[in-house]
Amino acid sequence: MLQALEEIDQCQNDIDALNEKASEEILKVEQKYNKLRKPHYEKRNNLIKKIPNFWVTAVGSKKKFFSN
Repeated sequence: MLQALEEIDQCQNDIDALNEKASEEILKVEQKYNKLRKPHYEKRNNLIKKIPNFWVTAVGSKKKFFSN
């Protein structure tokens, strides 16, 4: 029984190591795509600035939509 527990512990250690590596890879992908999104967010923000009262209108419309 002790050997089985040790093997279970080793399996869990292997899983934990893989999870750590996966987390590192996921972070890299998220950072990559955040960088790719940035110019689009900036462009959208600049376009929004050209529309008077954009956020007041957008938030006001949302409130009306959810209050029904």
